[in-house]
Amino acid sequence: MSREAAFFTLYQGLAREGPGEAADLDWALGLAGTPDAARICDAGAGSGADAEVLAEARRKARITAVEKAPALAAEARARLARFAPRVKLVEGDMARLAGPYDLIWSAGAVYFLGVSEALSRWRGALAPGGRVAFSEPVWLTADPPQAAREFWAGYPAISDLAGIEARVRAAGYRTLGARMIVGRPWETYYTPLAARIAALRAAMRARARASGCPGRNRARDRALAAGARGGGLRGFGSGAGMTPARANGLARLLPRISQNPWRPAAPMRGRGPARGLP
Repeated sequence: MSREAAFFTLYQGLAREGPGEAADLDWALGLAGTPDAARICDAGAGSGADAEVLAEARRKARITAVEKAPALAAEARARLARFAPRVKLVEGDMARLAGPYDLIWSAGAVYFLGVSEALSRWRGALAPGGRVAFSEPVWLTADPPQAAREFWAGYPAISDLAGIEARVRAAGYRTLGARMIVGRPWETYYTPLAARIAALRAAMRARARASGCPGRNRARDRALAAGARGGGLRGFGSGAGMTPARANGLARLLPRISQNPWRPAAPMRGRGPARGLP
């Protein structure tokens, strides 16, 4: 089983591909001043968990959920069907948004493009006065644990909060606020994920005993485990893969979920003549 196949097997039917809760969205919507009838894009929507919350929080909004991975897009399309026609799923690249949008929301997917790169690409998709709210990995200490450094070795742009704000300024935006994603959002994400891993491993071992081919099935089990370790955070994105360093690091970080270095949704405001903002 390939790592990509293992990832989709692991996450199929789960509520989320990454940590988050409605309170994060409520905070961002309030800080951004997003009106009830706003035009909103969920960039890198995964299976549609946040698009669903957005639709419920802004009942007159027209929402476009953009997801590149066909399997996740199919789940999101089914999940969001009850909100049609004001909510739609677009199977496409979050780097190429059309707009115009009053808010672009992106939970944990920006790092596939890079903060400055994503904000620069999305400027043209923002309506005048539009906002961007995103989550981004962040170091919570000046001396991160070695396991955390190894986990993020494939993403050298990771920095502290000041570094994120510098990348925001480099793209011509300013930060309106920040909120850490800690505690319960991680627990409610990892708990069902751990249960799914255990169930899949048990099923594979049962099939191995029934088929009389334990060696081949153990190899599939290892592939699934690799996909699980690589998928724990990768599920936020739109089709990019995990490096071995990230995959190996996740297993070591699982017992310390309170220390996971993720940045909260942070609404940003574009500036410059093109957006008509001060």
